[in-house]
Amino acid sequence: MSNKRKQSSPAFKANVALDGVGGEKTVSELASGYSLPPTVINTWKRPRIEGASDLFESTRNPLAAAAQQAQIDERYRQIGPLKVERDG
Repeated sequence: MSNKRKQSSPAFKANVALDGVGGEKTVSELASGYSLPPTVINTWKRPRIEGASDLFESTRNPLAAAAQQAQIDERYRQIGPLKVERDG
């Protein structure tokens, strides 16, 4: 009889970690609800908590960097006609 380790998908881990960070339920309640040990939930929560500040840094957040680049591109599109108008 072999004890096979349960493999969880990244999406499942993310959902459990978000539930744990949310604070609506305790880790013990989540552990019993998801049939997981509390230490596993705490392990999955840790990167969420430690990496939370990275969401707001434009250098590490590709969505923020893309939005910033789109704003720069729009400004360059606006500058072009104004420069022609001024030089013309």
